[in-house]
Amino acid sequence: ELLSSIRGERDVADIKNLAYRDSGGNIVTNEIRPLITDLDAYGIPRIGGTNKYFIDNDTIKACDPQASAVSYELSASRGCPFACTYCCSINLNRLTRGSGKYVRFRDVNRVIEELRMAKRVMKKLVVVHFWDEIFCDDDAWVDTFTTRYKKEIGLPFEIWGHPLKTSEDVISKLRAAGLYKVVMGIQSGSPYIRRDVFNRPEKQEEIIRAGTILSGCGVPQVVYDFMLRHPFETADTMRESFDLCMQLSQPFELQLHGLNFLPGTDIVEKAVNEGLVSKEDMDLMMNAPMQSQYDMHWKVDRRDPDINAWYDLIFLTQFPSLRKRAARLAGSPFTDEAHREISALRQRGERLEKLRYYKNKGQIVLLGLGSALSAALSTKRQ
Repeated sequence: ELLSSIRGERDVADIKNLAYRDSGGNIVTNEIRPLITDLDAYGIPRIGGTNKYFIDNDTIKACDPQASAVSYELSASRGCPFACTYCCSINLNRLTRGSGKYVRFRDVNRVIEELRMAKRVMKKLVVVHFWDEIFCDDDAWVDTFTTRYKKEIGLPFEIWGHPLKTSEDVISKLRAAGLYKVVMGIQSGSPYIRRDVFNRPEKQEEIIRAGTILSGCGVPQVVYDFMLRHPFETADTMRESFDLCMQLSQPFELQLHGLNFLPGTDIVEKAVNEGLVSKEDMDLMMNAPMQSQYDMHWKVDRRDPDINAWYDLIFLTQFPSLRKRAARLAGSPFTDEAHREISALRQRGERLEKLRYYKNKGQIVLLGLGSALSAALSTKRQ
């Protein structure tokens, strides 16, 4: 439609979902078009072909790098049923409210068709990543998906989960179909921060129950996301995150990071209104170069030694060999000697983390190769 307007075949004012400057320099925002409820109308990506070019490190190659990759990424849905204050999803929901169902799922047939195409073209494929905001927990959809996935795809796959969308029935079926990794956002062990700052409704016992289900169903990799060391955080709320981690079923892994304020999200206004960040500083953070934003989101902030000590202790809870010492240090005052011991343990944990990373990579490759070999032998017998 936009190209048609550029060719003079239609008026740009008639194109829904478009914003533009008129001849007077004024910004005009057209109305939103209804959401497409049939996600399969979008089609599926095409991998490979002669008309693909890859530009990287000042070089150009006539190829599609996806064709030689070992992993394939896709989504089986659009939209998120939750309304976290730090996420853009709630604003997309508000923007399109009244124009159609926001959380939509693709037909299982089309998902399997896309994955069959990926298996056919990608000769090195060993793992599938689903990047749905939260993987579908509809019983009928899951039943159809798991039956067909196990039979026709048979590769290990990973999903994103949520404590309130985790049931033993669904996880056990997904596990039997090849689920090897679940990444679940917890974000904070503090009920106050989750409820009043992040607008996340789950309770402590619901998080612990979800972890118990993942562990009991034998999911090989369970990864929990936490957002720590932000303006709303205190040593007390960090202690609550440590306590929660100590109650989660093992084994698990942690992804610890900070909070990146995204323009237009509810948490921005909340931080400014509560005087935790000035509007000027907030604007600087949100409009900083990407590397600066990345550093704020991931790098260690050493300004508050106690908060950073709790951060390190939380990190240590994922390693069985270090948990007892972490618990002992958490129950004692943070003296200079305690800070040094926590720092030394953190370094040990980082070495264990690196070893685990290579172990996980090796295991997933072996799982994928085993699945591919099994499928090949099955086809040959048929």
